[in-house]
Amino acid sequence: MATTYIQCYGVKDRFAPRSQIIRKAYGVNDNSSWVKLGGYWKDNGWNAVTENYFVVEKINGEPVEDADVAHRLEQIARQTIARKYAEDYSSNVVFFASNSSAGYEYPVLSPSQAAAIDSGVNIFDYTKFLRYAFAANYVYSIEPGVEPFEFSENPVFKKLMLKTGTDRLEVIDEFTGKSGLIAMAIKVPATQGLEEEILISYKGTNLNNRKDLVQDFELAIANLGEFDVDWQKDAYDFYQKIAQQYPPNQASFSEGYRASSASKTYNVVLTGHSLGAYMAIGVGVRTGVLARVFSSPATRIIGRYIHAFANTMRLNNVINVIRRLDPLATLSGNHDENMIYFPDTGSINVMENHGLSGIISDLLLPLSANAGLAKLLPPYVYITPDTTTGAGLKAQVNYWGEFNQ
Repeated sequence: MATTYIQCYGVKDRFAPRSQIIRKAYGVNDNSSWVKLGGYWKDNGWNAVTENYFVVEKINGEPVEDADVAHRLEQIARQTIARKYAEDYSSNVVFFASNSSAGYEYPVLSPSQAAAIDSGVNIFDYTKFLRYAFAANYVYSIEPGVEPFEFSENPVFKKLMLKTGTDRLEVIDEFTGKSGLIAMAIKVPATQGLEEEILISYKGTNLNNRKDLVQDFELAIANLGEFDVDWQKDAYDFYQKIAQQYPPNQASFSEGYRASSASKTYNVVLTGHSLGAYMAIGVGVRTGVLARVFSSPATRIIGRYIHAFANTMRLNNVINVIRRLDPLATLSGNHDENMIYFPDTGSINVMENHGLSGIISDLLLPLSANAGLAKLLPPYVYITPDTTTGAGLKAQVNYWGEFNQ
């Protein structure tokens, strides 16, 4: 039987600058000794990277029931973080298996979770991803002076996004801030086999908008210095405003994050494209709400030199949909989130791979009608088995590289 340790992350329970969002520590017992996990590794070879995982059968040498594994590890994480840091870091926790503070951390699973991993290809609900892409695209159209939403007359858009008998989106709220942030929240109906959802969408870069270009520059500087800027706070505050009106249910959160205790709750999903995707991910890190985004640049472009070889928390609640050869998404640095790589456009103009309209027209619209179109399926998928299912991910999977078709 193999032995490893539990690396615990606590996420601050309110907005904080990037350097203060997360605190981490190895899990400890009441006597401050390290918690040892007993079990077995999957693919624990010299060439195994993040497709690896550890299956827990014992904690501190004592057998643990399969159904209790996640609860016990979550409890250890909360107690460890609260002791070492503060209570407001222990409300939301994430944990991994790790023997070292440098290199990689690996998902921790119970035996039943490991047995449930799906190795097939029917794992994505492309209709749901299309719904999120429509929302991420629509938010561009609320900026004054831009072209109208190009899919407004598309029959699939109407079926997925509009209540029967209506001709417009049910918009909950819109926000335009002095920081440059533009965001909206919409309620989409239960239709076409999909449930009712609250979609919070953040607008990406409009190359004709000087303020957007300033935001992109601020993003690059913020990643270099690992700090936040005003539009990231605006993005978080907009989410909180919507969440007070429409409290997210437990299915909206990654494991270890606490849902609302309100009597009525909702399925809530964050989305956005490009810079808007980056904003959605930033909110997702702080809240644990599922984020399904498009063409996001790297979430950690260049870490400070003291973090160059340190572990970083993988974002189990985020899936980033991109096209191959998208220069802004693939060349911008380190990604901590899960990713789906779709085929590129084939154009010599690689910037066409960054556009959301093409992802909708070329890929998601046809795949939502026929998920078996092999030439359109993603050639590469990077999703670890602790990634939160739902919001378009139909099954627990363990893909890290070539996607079997």
